[in-house]
Amino acid sequence: EVRRLSLPWHELFKAMEDSAFDKVALLSVQPDPQQRVVNLNGEAQAYADVLTYMVKLDASGALTKVRLVNHEVRRDDPQHPVAFTVTARWRITP
Repeated sequence: EVRRLSLPWHELFKAMEDSAFDKVALLSVQPDPQQRVVNLNGEAQAYADVLTYMVKLDASGALTKVRLVNHEVRRDDPQHPVAFTVTARWRITP
């Protein structure tokens, strides 16, 4: 448990904060420190906005190998947002 507490949580949260984009709503964050992976679920106004968000995440320095796991246009919503899941490697330095 002490090892989990000593992880660079601040770097992860700063990377997400620095990557914030007004056309993307981050809905959940699922970090897996043992696997050094974080899954981000959100909604964007358009598919291009998802790609822009991914570029921002990759440029953060704390996350690498940012990949789009899935995406879907929400037809049940009048705004037709794009729901997405992105996964990234979490850079954890000792």
